[in-house]
Amino acid sequence: MKAATITEDDLRTLRQSTSKTKRLAVLWALLLFIVLLVVTGVLNLYLCRRYAAQAGFNMSGIVRNWFSGTDLTAQYSGTYITAQERWVIGITQFALAGFVALAVTLERRVAKRNARILRFIEETEANRPLH
Repeated sequence: MKAATITEDDLRTLRQSTSKTKRLAVLWALLLFIVLLVVTGVLNLYLCRRYAAQAGFNMSGIVRNWFSGTDLTAQYSGTYITAQERWVIGITQFALAGFVALAVTLERRVAKRNARILRFIEETEANRPLH
């Protein structure tokens, strides 16, 4: 079995992944995306409430009907259907914000792990005796 070796390309990739400016740029971009998702999710739920009120429902009626299922034989107004769509879009945006937050957490852990690996390799190389 062949022993694994670390090439110069591997070290370059580790250095790039542990670059503080790149990590901060990615972190801020993802955090901004999370804020955008949460704000638009709140706005969609607000619109859902407004459309539900126009259709003669309240939010709990929209949510209850969404979970129980829409009766396919009944006729609904476009405002009611729009309220349900806004509800779905809003909760989807909250779920997506959660997934992106999980990605940020994983990215930070991987970057810290890569920094430890790079530090270990550089210390090992520095302490290696010259032949």
